[in-house]
Amino acid sequence: MHALSCRLVAALFLLVLHQPALADSLTAFDQNRDGRFDPYEAMEVLLMLEKDSGGAGVTLENIAALRAEREKQDLEEIAQVLADMDANGDGRLSLKELGEAWAEFGPAMDADKDGFITPAEMLSFDFAGVLFLSAAEIEEEVDGTFAVLDTDGDGLLTRNEAEDDADWARLTEGDRNRDGQVSRAEMTAFLVADNTPARFTVSGDTAFMSGAITAETPARVLRLIFEHPSVRTIEMTHVPGSIDDEANLRAAAYVRAHGFTTVLRNTSSVASGGTDFFLAGARRIVEKGAKLGIHSWGWPGFEGSDVPRDNPQHRLYLKYYEAMGIPADFYWRTLEAAPVQGIHWMTEQEIRRYNVRTEP
Repeated sequence: MHALSCRLVAALFLLVLHQPALADSLTAFDQNRDGRFDPYEAMEVLLMLEKDSGGAGVTLENIAALRAEREKQDLEEIAQVLADMDANGDGRLSLKELGEAWAEFGPAMDADKDGFITPAEMLSFDFAGVLFLSAAEIEEEVDGTFAVLDTDGDGLLTRNEAEDDADWARLTEGDRNRDGQVSRAEMTAFLVADNTPARFTVSGDTAFMSGAITAETPARVLRLIFEHPSVRTIEMTHVPGSIDDEANLRAAAYVRAHGFTTVLRNTSSVASGGTDFFLAGARRIVEKGAKLGIHSWGWPGFEGSDVPRDNPQHRLYLKYYEAMGIPADFYWRTLEAAPVQGIHWMTEQEIRRYNVRTEP
């Protein structure tokens, strides 16, 4: 562990020793909510608090306020979901009210199995946990897909076998060797990366990144910075997106502040939040053949493109793209390029137009 991290953890535990009431607030340092206290998660929270303080420093009150603010945000999101879906206004959701888009989460969220989802059940539900498929579920998904689509039984999926253009756009993300067909091994590898939190594997001065961006990604970027100071390049192999947009932008801010170069090889595939993370590179290299996917933000049944352009909800990403030297037009393009459950692969012309590539 880096010396700075050791001092950080020691200081926090001294705080808990002298301020027992602080123990509850320390849950704010468990960014990925796995019940473990990671020093880089703590560092990330302290850096965030220091930034928010405007230079005034971090206090015990800041830490407690952060936890309260997170709980407030969770409750506001739940209130929004209820406003959108609670048809009879009884303050809870029946499995029927969840609709088709959310139906798969219903039985898991219904902790007491009474057929209704309460705000308390939504608050305690681990969405990140259920979004990732297990190894058995991945195998079942691959078997099911090939059973339906592989009409000639050759173990390869082609454009002619896909249901439509949108289906092929999804399938082709797994075409690692870019030969225009997807093998069982390619689909399995794609789904494994799609259902694993992002990791960095270091070789020399390069860190290879693969997996989905989660709440723990900012801490992993900090670990990379402190424990591997010789690394100057992040090569993204397969990063399908993020399940925590705010954490993604914080991680990206560390990437830019440290001056990393981000690289996409001709076999790389990034999409959604993965594309946003890539844009944080101080230098950005995109080989021809690399896949960059964009789509609208939102959730099942709701599209960011439905929000009026003057709505403050757009501000977070507009500010981010401006900081990264990306024109505002790129943001509006992401909203119209594909729905939240779809994907649009950027063309070479779009890559040039929106300054995605900084190196020839």
